[in-house]
Amino acid sequence: MLGSSLSLIATTSNSVLFPGSQIGITPETKATAEIQNTSTIANKTLGNPFYEESTKSTGIRVVDVSHGPKIEISFAGNGTINGTIAVTDIGTIWTLPTSPDGMNLYSQGQGILTTEQGAMATYTQQASGEITSDGRVLFQGSMFFNVSPSQTGELAFLDNLVGVYTYESDLAGNAERVVWEWT
Repeated sequence: MLGSSLSLIATTSNSVLFPGSQIGITPETKATAEIQNTSTIANKTLGNPFYEESTKSTGIRVVDVSHGPKIEISFAGNGTINGTIAVTDIGTIWTLPTSPDGMNLYSQGQGILTTEQGAMATYTQQASGEITSDGRVLFQGSMFFNVSPSQTGELAFLDNLVGVYTYESDLAGNAERVVWEWT
């Protein structure tokens, strides 16, 4: 499903942008991010993903049509954190086209991860992506995790964690996301 390497190109003077990002997994399931600004280039090895999930769209609605169609999608699914912690993910995103042909996209969203034991973490996400010629949707983005101070369970380590991810969905709304910790 995913490509052969992870590279984030960020060009900035005052802000960080991720246009044309390409993210994937190398044969060793390791990823590398390259950040380039006007004066420096840095390489960062992200290592193995810490979270993988499969989700399914559960609802779609049109939020706005005045600046290109703003579409909201709700989803639910299951994932695994660090290979051992099973979680359920429910969330909602909205997506806007960013190119005249509507094939490039920007998205924001939020969600809740829960374990069978009742531990909970929330997240927000942002991504840029594209619709492929065969109708798949590909995103590369970032996730920002939070855990309530009263939560001391299995997901407490996610508090203030930042992740970068790849996402791919098919025409039926089946999706897969792979997330690496950004430290």
